[in-house]
Amino acid sequence: MKKLATHPNPHIDDACGIWLLTRFHPAYKKHTVSFIPQSSKKIPAGFVAIGIGRGKYDEHKGDVNDCAATLVYKDIRGKIKNKIDRAALDEIVEWVKNEDHAQFFGIQNHEYGVAITGMSIPKVKGSKSKTSLNWMLTALDGIYVTIREKQQLLHDWEHKVTFETKWGRGVAVKTKTSSQQVAQLSMRKGFVLFAVENPENGYRYIKSAVRSAHVNLSKAYKTASANEPEAEWYLHHSKRMLICGSDVAENITLSKLTLKELISLVK
Repeated sequence: MKKLATHPNPHIDDACGIWLLTRFHPAYKKHTVSFIPQSSKKIPAGFVAIGIGRGKYDEHKGDVNDCAATLVYKDIRGKIKNKIDRAALDEIVEWVKNEDHAQFFGIQNHEYGVAITGMSIPKVKGSKSKTSLNWMLTALDGIYVTIREKQQLLHDWEHKVTFETKWGRGVAVKTKTSSQQVAQLSMRKGFVLFAVENPENGYRYIKSAVRSAHVNLSKAYKTASANEPEAEWYLHHSKRMLICGSDVAENITLSKLTLKELISLVK
């Protein structure tokens, strides 16, 4: 059982340091966390100190370009063998460092980031530090899922297929990431339409997140339904989303159209 220690009311970099060790270092799967005032002169023997004690994982000893999270990450990055995992953690740790170094002050919607850092946790007498730490650990778990998906999509994007439609440029990609991630990247890259084949769950869809493009997939829906009557295609009432399979409608007959055939529905 590893014994970790940080200061009361931990900051996001301290929480991230603990998160990195307990989520990605096998030796720290079983652990306890104690809160020791930063003013303490000495850390008790047997404790791994995060952000306190002027030790290995405490930037206050003079590591001006680091924070507790980056110091921990330097130790464990080499243990992360999967390149998608590593790319996601690279991004998260960089964000944590910049947040800790006040690089986001003055930026619109920074309040949402402040909530993630645990500073807005209601004060609960005798348990605020533990509540705040657990909140940040849970938030980091969720952020990791999202950022890892983004990095996976960037990898899958290398094999994308682009095409033209009467509404503008479209892109097709085979990926297991969420449609929100595909929509975000597609819009950033200037596409008005995206088609996806999910190799993990078999879902297929064509969507547009660009309202100004006036995309209408009614014709594509009729063609797909006629060519593949056994598949349960769904045309969203906005007419901008054609879907076969989703997390809210799992028990349906899925399409078997290839990515090329999905493209043909809208070219």
